[in-house]
Amino acid sequence: MLFTALPDQSILLLDADTQSVLRFAPRTLELQNQFRPQTGSANPIPNNRPVGAVAVGPNHVLYLAVNGQVYFATNMP
Repeated sequence: MLFTALPDQSILLLDADTQSVLRFAPRTLELQNQFRPQTGSANPIPNNRPVGAVAVGPNHVLYLAVNGQVYFATNMP
């Protein structure tokens, strides 16, 4: 679990086994979004490996560490 910085604060919760990140409102704990890799051959992340770590950059980039590799998603709301 981690908190994102102002001005768009949120709580991010990692579900390592499903490779998804859940985004909650910090005050109401309302689920706002769920981020997960695309399914099928378009997904570069190995689907049988759990996510080891998650981080968010100040420019709304989501980073996932899986099996010794770092993957990222841009334009995260």
